[in-house]
Amino acid sequence: MRTGIFIVVLSSLQTSVGECERMPEVSLVMLRIRVNHYLSASQIQGIVRTDLIFETQSINLKQQIHTRHRFTRHVIPTETVEGADSRSHCAFKFKGDIMFKHSVVACALAAATIAVHAQSSVSISGIVDLGVAKGNGGTAANAGGNGTSKAWMQKQATPSRLVFRGTEDLGGGTSVSFVLDHRFTPDDGASSATFWGGRSLLEIGSAKTGTLYMGRDYSPAFWPAFLSDPFQWGGVGQIGLPQFAGFSDTAVVRTNNTLGYLSPRLGGVTVRVATGLGEGVAPRDDGISVDYRANGIYAAVGFQKLHGAAALGGGNSLSNLALHYDFGVVKPMLYVARSKTAGGTVSNQFWNLAAVAPFGADKVKVAYSQLTPGKSAKQTKISLGYEHYLSKRTNVYLDAGSGRESGKSTNTAYGVGIRHTF
Repeated sequence: MRTGIFIVVLSSLQTSVGECERMPEVSLVMLRIRVNHYLSASQIQGIVRTDLIFETQSINLKQQIHTRHRFTRHVIPTETVEGADSRSHCAFKFKGDIMFKHSVVACALAAATIAVHAQSSVSISGIVDLGVAKGNGGTAANAGGNGTSKAWMQKQATPSRLVFRGTEDLGGGTSVSFVLDHRFTPDDGASSATFWGGRSLLEIGSAKTGTLYMGRDYSPAFWPAFLSDPFQWGGVGQIGLPQFAGFSDTAVVRTNNTLGYLSPRLGGVTVRVATGLGEGVAPRDDGISVDYRANGIYAAVGFQKLHGAAALGGGNSLSNLALHYDFGVVKPMLYVARSKTAGGTVSNQFWNLAAVAPFGADKVKVAYSQLTPGKSAKQTKISLGYEHYLSKRTNVYLDAGSGRESGKSTNTAYGVGIRHTF
């Protein structure tokens, strides 16, 4: 059974609607229709019966009369094969002996709901995150910190976003969908420089064959890094971009003009492969990742490489590896990365150890990371965080991160805030 709900508002409705025998003059009618489709067991025959459940509210502004009616109509199409005439006798009886025969509105809705077999949906979701952070003004690198400023700053930990998702079921397990992800800063209401900066994708696929996608998306090598940061690249405690060991995709950790494929999960293994077309103005950005998830284990490897002129980053590459195990009371995480930059002539190394320990409505996070960028000074960071969930969608957090670098003063920052998802 498939269900849909429609709400129709008819204003200034006259006494003659369709072939009504009797209906009071009204100024406003609200019609709410719930449509239940009953499919054949094999779905080969399609819809074998449709129940239309009508609920109306009418307001007579002149006589100040407010009435409610409810009725149900079973609609059985004459045939359910392609090209068939699915007309039915639309006669409905209301409480109060009000009769509609061949009502224009009811018949149109009945025909439309019977004819539409493919199901579609659009959803809106997002995150709003705000807090305050204070740093000591140190000069060492500290991802997510306040730089050398000692001022209190209002900022977000998780990037705030507004996301539109849509899906249409094409039948046979295949669907087409889109994702449009807009990023903004709620403290000043500003939008990101790229309006759909998070993701902008169109994809088609199924659970059996995998998914083909196009547009703007994260590179395959991003996921082993992101999932190995207990702060998920947010707030003053984040490990963040240093996990890429100096490498940058054509859109930092994303690729534009992407052609990608995500395989179905087979035996716990998923493969993601993608290329970001340079279109003659940027390097081609190729990537692949393979991950395994089963029995508390997460293991993943990723690889990303730019192809093109060295001046534009051609020859740069990133290789990374992640390994997690969830004991239930704690989940330790190991991540290692190596990159080639400056046209593939400079080697950089990075690694981090981290852990997440959930207990009840609370969660504790800790991380240590180290970046060795070529022959430059080594950078380290230690992070500590705490979250408390007020509900399934709202939590408060307290984070701290301290970065150290040879020849520079320690940079330490603290942040507290609240995050709401919808």
